[in-house]
Amino acid sequence: MKAIRLIGWGTLPVVVGFIENWLLTSSPLGIPGFISRLLSLFLLILWGYSAFRLSDPAHNPIMQALWMCSFGLLMLILVLYQELVLGAYWRNIIGVGTQMFFLPWISLASAILLPFTSGIRLWYLYIMIWAGLFLASSIGCFKKKRCSL
Repeated sequence: MKAIRLIGWGTLPVVVGFIENWLLTSSPLGIPGFISRLLSLFLLILWGYSAFRLSDPAHNPIMQALWMCSFGLLMLILVLYQELVLGAYWRNIIGVGTQMFFLPWISLASAILLPFTSGIRLWYLYIMIWAGLFLASSIGCFKKKRCSL
């Protein structure tokens, strides 16, 4: 039952991505970069906190973090397939949904990665975002296990 809850929570970034996309496209001013980065950081912290709240200290923290990020891993595989193999995104809900999953953290990931590269490819960002989500989930699950001892 806990695994289903973790996987279900792992699908929420798609919803957040669609909301952020709507805000970016419907607002005449958009969202300023600094505000977008703060929102990304807040969402990353919230992701780790939700892993803390949803995890069970009796189970393996890494497996629980993997369950929470499993939907994201599927999105990562699909977006990398589109980006690297096809060279274009699918023009359907799956193609758009894979991009929307990562949208909430794009600004933060690009701000972190930009000083180390001359140009940023999106697939670098997608991998970095998934790794960040997995790291935040792992920290949250390990903290829960540590607090219960």
